[in-house]
Amino acid sequence: MADVLSLWQARGDAALSTLALGDVPAGSSADTQFRVKNLSSVLTATGVQLTFTGSAAGELWLSADGQRFAASVSIGNLRPGSASPIVTLRRVTPAAAAAGEHSATLQLLATSWTALEDRRMAVTATPYGKFLLGLAVGQFNLPADVLKVLLTTSSYTPNVDTHEFLTDITNEVTGTGYTANGITLTGVTWAYDANNNTAQLNCDPVLWSSATFTARYAVIYKSTGTASTSRLIGYLDFGTNQSPVGQDFGITFSSGVLRIQPASA
Repeated sequence: MADVLSLWQARGDAALSTLALGDVPAGSSADTQFRVKNLSSVLTATGVQLTFTGSAAGELWLSADGQRFAASVSIGNLRPGSASPIVTLRRVTPAAAAAGEHSATLQLLATSWTALEDRRMAVTATPYGKFLLGLAVGQFNLPADVLKVLLTTSSYTPNVDTHEFLTDITNEVTGTGYTANGITLTGVTWAYDANNNTAQLNCDPVLWSSATFTARYAVIYKSTGTASTSRLIGYLDFGTNQSPVGQDFGITFSSGVLRIQPASA
């Protein structure tokens, strides 16, 4: 699988056959930049490590941030078809460097190759009680409001009777690919389904890309930009902890974000 990882242009979209630094006189240094691309269409390269071997390896240093240099560098996981952030290569030629040709080989090594499937869940929310009361007194205009969804860990315990504002939500998720306060919902509609005698809140699917975190609940709320006035709408219970590792994690509201139906006679 080694040939599935390829050197890639730092700012273009083409492969590199070599990393050329040209002549680097004794007692000086020179930098060049590149990326690494995973050419596999189905497998994720996990734990990708870059390191040099060869007679010139001791003069070559790598950095993932352009500031801290080391003999090898880890660039994490690369999903199928994705390229890494820019890596800087620095050659430092000693003042007393011996004349002659020196060469080095950059090894692109993955700890493992894994077929990581997307986690996209089809679920419907349970409404908070205060939301139902708020509908009756004009506290919501769902198609026009800014609605968002955030994720929490299992340490949050939903209370449909008392939780009303974003300040009631605890233990929001943290991790790679997740931003505090969640994602804004798009394509929001609030409509009546005559076939099922149901009022239904709908929106487009939401997605956290290349995510690494652990989530148990999703909370939908009306965002005012202030937690103490941002009213809760409903929550989703995934049933078990969801722990993507470098995977896309999404929610598809195939039966609506939430549904309100009159009780059967």
